[in-house]
Amino acid sequence: MTALFLAHRGVTRPGATFAVSLVGVIAGDNSLFYLGRRFGTGLVTYLLIGRQRQQHQIDRLKDFMERHGHMAIFYARFLFGVRALVYLTAGSLGVTPARFSSTTCSARSFRFPLWCPSAISSDRRSSC
Repeated sequence: MTALFLAHRGVTRPGATFAVSLVGVIAGDNSLFYLGRRFGTGLVTYLLIGRQRQQHQIDRLKDFMERHGHMAIFYARFLFGVRALVYLTAGSLGVTPARFSSTTCSARSFRFPLWCPSAISSDRRSSC
């Protein structure tokens, strides 16, 4: 948001700001996903410490991610505070990298065009 505001004010170039922001978003999303893949279900078990029937809950999460994982990943892009948890969970429960990348790419294709034109406009008098 700060980068887009600076581009709107003319401090940075809009094209460079868009490219750097997009690379940062992709790197952040994939970092969370691959951290989940690296630590596997041990990460989910760790997050469920102190609860009974952990394996049953992990099995339910796996089933959910198999059936609705693409929609959870897609909607997590737009829900503040749950994106990191969903991306970590998707990685740890075996969502394939191709499925994750295609879903996040489609979500980004909705999000970035909505944010960038409003922040990077040629009308310097409008407020962000």
